[in-house]
Amino acid sequence: MKLKTWLVTWILIGVMGVLTAYAWLLLAPAKAASKPGEYPGRVYEADILRWVDGDTVVTDLNVGLGIWLHNQHLRLNRVDTPERGQPDYETATRLSRSLCPAGLVSYVTITKRDKYGRWLAEMECRGVSVNDRLLQRGWVYE
Repeated sequence: MKLKTWLVTWILIGVMGVLTAYAWLLLAPAKAASKPGEYPGRVYEADILRWVDGDTVVTDLNVGLGIWLHNQHLRLNRVDTPERGQPDYETATRLSRSLCPAGLVSYVTITKRDKYGRWLAEMECRGVSVNDRLLQRGWVYE
């Protein structure tokens, strides 16, 4: 009986340790921006699954320690591209897909969630800021 109690105790301690590490990764205070154009937040590896439109992408996020958050909707920060049915919707979506196609691994800096539950993020693919490239095309969030 003592062996069984001891084993359960150690399993619970291990689970609590993993949950504590996960909470620390998501909730730890962000570093201040060190250069112009950089935004405070944590940088995560993201596997691109699909683009919803020019400024919203669905990803799997690697938050570290072998923990993945699947099917996370990211909204590109500072950017507002046309929605489905609006002029230039296809142009904006095609540009985002060409900069960071499905299947590619990108790096995202997460800042916070928007009112729809999407993470606001700065995205870099192949050394190019997707946010900045869309801003250069004039799709600025106002």
